[in-house]
Amino acid sequence: MERLLSQAAAELTIRSAVESTLTTLLQDVEHAHTLEQSLHAHNKLHQCREQFASLKVRYDDREAAWEADRKEKERLGMLLLEEVVKLSAREVEGEKSKEEMELKLRQLEDEKRRDAESFALQLQQNKQGVAAVVEKEEGVIKQNDSQTEISQEDGQNVPEADENIPSDQGEEKIISDTTNTKEKIVEGNGVSPTTKEPNEIEQAFVPHNLDETTLMTIFAYLDPLDVMNFAQTNKALLSKVNVMFGMGGEGNGVDQ
Repeated sequence: MERLLSQAAAELTIRSAVESTLTTLLQDVEHAHTLEQSLHAHNKLHQCREQFASLKVRYDDREAAWEADRKEKERLGMLLLEEVVKLSAREVEGEKSKEEMELKLRQLEDEKRRDAESFALQLQQNKQGVAAVVEKEEGVIKQNDSQTEISQEDGQNVPEADENIPSDQGEEKIISDTTNTKEKIVEGNGVSPTTKEPNEIEQAFVPHNLDETTLMTIFAYLDPLDVMNFAQTNKALLSKVNVMFGMGGEGNGVDQ
């Protein structure tokens, strides 16, 4: 009986030891499982932190790029605004210069029109004066022609009246009287009776070498614009025309 009780006690002790061992193993397993879950969570947390750090770096890089892009856009906007302001200023200056140029052109046109009117008026007055001078000269020429005819008639009558003068001497006297009469007529018209050389004749027809009376006679048959164009072909002629019409000093004529 005692043997059985000892065996039962031994088995009970063994069972208690096994149960405690199993309980310890079960606790260890549970603790290991808990530790494994904690480690897995820790690893996940570490991965999340790494991802967050990489995302933050990428975000910082993107934000820096955005900031640089924004600054570049602001710089380009300022440059564009400056160019627009400069362009507007240039347009305003161009409009102002254009208005000033148009005003100067209008003033020049008005001055040119006034000069043309005054020139036409002076030319008309000079034409009237030239017409009077031409009429006077025509009267003088007619008077000289009548005197020439009378002198020729007197020259023809002299040989008939003087029968003692030989025929040759009579002809010489008639020629001499006619020549003297022509010289008087020429001197009365203000022309030198001497014969001019061909070069002197050519020089006499150079415009700026003509006298004022001859020029006024020529201008009497021209329009004011033609007179101005004719005068601007030579500096000396233009200066002489300006003096004739009381328009002051030399103009910007064409070189000889």
